[in-house]
Amino acid sequence: MVDGMKRTESGRIADQLRRAFDGSAWHGPALIELLEDVDAATAAAKPRLKIHSIWELVLHIAAWDGAALRRLSGEKYHELYHAGQIAILKKVHANSLRG
Repeated sequence: MVDGMKRTESGRIADQLRRAFDGSAWHGPALIELLEDVDAATAAAKPRLKIHSIWELVLHIAAWDGAALRRLSGEKYHELYHAGQIAILKKVHANSLRG
């Protein structure tokens, strides 16, 4: 019974995370809805020093959303795996700024 309740609660939380990112969020507009009219140049812009761009914030949210979903599915957290994921996301971001 406890395992069944845990899976149900994990599924509910995973669904709420997905909705917060993709749509039909309980709290208002989802992230994808908020970014609908933001172009790549605006997302990558850094109008002030030491302030993250929209792009960097979205990458951060996506990485932690993925980490939460993996934990909810039972995967063990591994700091190096997460650090590697962040490094890949930063590389993708840097490449997108070039081209």
